[in-house]
Amino acid sequence: MTIKNALRKKLWRMGWDLSRVSVGNNALARRKRLLEYYRVTMVLDVGANIGQYGKQLRDELNFQGKIVSFEPLSSALLDCQQL
Repeated sequence: MTIKNALRKKLWRMGWDLSRVSVGNNALARRKRLLEYYRVTMVLDVGANIGQYGKQLRDELNFQGKIVSFEPLSSALLDCQQL
């Protein structure tokens, strides 16, 4: 058994999975690469709901630009206030 397989088996027992992430197959990695390549400084988040996409841009992709969010449905605002 290889070290990789032993580690994978041990992680599996703890509820984790080990796999290689390819930039071509990972949506977040692709999005980060596009934001950097095109030097995006502002994102318009139309249909922002309660801000999950903007939070993902900041927390997971380290986006430092401006995010302008629009949510036309008042029910999403009410959901956000209950959080």
